[in-house]
Amino acid sequence: MRLVVFANNRVGLEGVRLLRRSGVELVGLVVHPPKTARLREEIIAASGLSADRVFDGSTLREQATIERITALKPDRGLSLFFAYILKQEILDIFRGGVVNLHPSLLPHARGRFPNVWCIVDRLPAGVTLHLIDSGVDTGPIIAQRPVRVESWDTGLTLYDRLEQASLALLAEALPLLSAPEIPTSVQSGDHKTNRGNDVERIDQVELDRTYTGREIIDILRARTFPPHKGAYFIDDNGVRVDLRLELKPELPASNDVSAEPPVASSPSPSTATVRGNGSNYLYAGCKPWHRAQFEQLAATSPGQWHFAASPAELTVERVTELRPRYIFFPHWSWKVPVELTDNYECVCFHVGDLPRDRGGSPVQNQIARGRRSSFLCALRMAQEIDAGPVYTRIPLSLEGGGEEIFLRMTREAQRVIEWMVREEPTPLPQEGTPEFLPRRKPAQSVLDGSQEDLLRVHDHIRMLDADGYPPAFTEMGNLRMTFKRSALYHDHIDADVRITMIDPNRKESKS
Repeated sequence: MRLVVFANNRVGLEGVRLLRRSGVELVGLVVHPPKTARLREEIIAASGLSADRVFDGSTLREQATIERITALKPDRGLSLFFAYILKQEILDIFRGGVVNLHPSLLPHARGRFPNVWCIVDRLPAGVTLHLIDSGVDTGPIIAQRPVRVESWDTGLTLYDRLEQASLALLAEALPLLSAPEIPTSVQSGDHKTNRGNDVERIDQVELDRTYTGREIIDILRARTFPPHKGAYFIDDNGVRVDLRLELKPELPASNDVSAEPPVASSPSPSTATVRGNGSNYLYAGCKPWHRAQFEQLAATSPGQWHFAASPAELTVERVTELRPRYIFFPHWSWKVPVELTDNYECVCFHVGDLPRDRGGSPVQNQIARGRRSSFLCALRMAQEIDAGPVYTRIPLSLEGGGEEIFLRMTREAQRVIEWMVREEPTPLPQEGTPEFLPRRKPAQSVLDGSQEDLLRVHDHIRMLDADGYPPAFTEMGNLRMTFKRSALYHDHIDADVRITMIDPNRKESKS
């Protein structure tokens, strides 16, 4: 099956990578022009195609482009978050049709911004693979996957989960995409198609209008998608005031799975756990702010609390003497002895949607992939990295600088620790196919021009702006410039810059 892919954004990039790993015969690629593209160069590189097989989406109406794509003799097209409407002369090239991956549960939320309308109009959310016809998102359905809309979702957090569900659906449906004939079902019902500017009718909050609590909260959370603007009001002086909503779900009062945020993972049956002294808790943290959090927990939580800031304070002998109910690791930079992980409930915290996002540098890797939100997972340590059973997961924003994100993680981890002490939940096994993130290397901190727009430059600087991480840098001759405290504006970035001389005797890392 000879495939031409129309790709943009993270789903386009990860989708192309999936197709290459699966051995699909990719013969052509269409990407957005640089001005509107996200991850354009990464998508092109992932495709492995020569330049003559890569097309700019802005030229799709040109006869020369139509002829060049036709000459590739493709069997089918696949559109992955590609924003251009494909005209009939393009569709006619593909005898097997063009399949589109749309982030809504069609026929609901056709068109633009389905993440917004699923919240505002309280529609079922999900993702759909369908054949493209002459309408907008009206073609026959191939496969679907529902996505639950939580009461604490914003437009951003829901969009992130729709992206994840899209890639999962694509992976499941690959055999169908390679079949000569694809079984489909016709969409039914008269459903609205949303245009890009339709959000303008809800964005302005009219100060003298009456809204129900549900209406105003749904509008504000649906249009919370930083760094983009959304809802706003005009004050009495004619000044526009932009609005965002921060939502924090309260952790449940029980460990009933149906009452919790999504949970995932359980101790190995072969692991014999020392139940521990229910009144003893050990807190192991190596960041400067961990001591203050420990002292707050010790002052406000039941039981006797003990602190460890280094491996010398986390010996098997000390733990055996304390027999703690839990050992909490909000952040730990050293290997934990197997005698502890096998015999005590060692609870660590990982940012990611496990079993995806396992591995090193999770915050930086997810931001580099364009994600604006994630989850903070509390999981039991296991011998395999990030593979242990999960007690709970809660939404976590990835906005702000690296240090700000780590402090946010610490605050949220404290809420989880207090809940675990109170409820003693049972962890559940992780479900799904694991994906691993590579630990970032210092050389990857360079600003080398591969960041394709100001947003990507800003993300690169802010994700590295944390203690213990090599900051974003660039070099010019014998000068090195490092960047911190990035602030993104419409047409520029303000950041703190430190300029130093490069030591000519410095031994450069090639890793």
